[in-house]
Amino acid sequence: MINQFEVPACIEDTIPALKEELHQFPAVHHINETMGCFTKYTDKQLRAQNFSSAGKCLQLAGRLYERGNTVVKEAITRIFLPGTLPGSPGRCREQDPDVFTDTGLNLSTLHTISTYW
Repeated sequence: MINQFEVPACIEDTIPALKEELHQFPAVHHINETMGCFTKYTDKQLRAQNFSSAGKCLQLAGRLYERGNTVVKEAITRIFLPGTLPGSPGRCREQDPDVFTDTGLNLSTLHTISTYW
């Protein structure tokens, strides 16, 4: 089981581009800040239609949810999902709600994550 203190390392292993940003604050002790950073990065990749990178993020979020403790699952549910899913309250209305259509993105990962939400 992955606990909240292991999440930053899991994110860094999968998404090395976030290493510096995650180290700007004591993220190892703050799951909310860690998840916020991860969410912003994922949303940025989706907006830029960088679906290869976004897919890695979604897969990681799914793994964290499946293997995470209660605190990690809550962070995925409260922070990550509202900030990344099309049409969710955490996303701006002007964003394209069909951002996932006609892409090569593995939608089963998104579906798996969204069913828990």
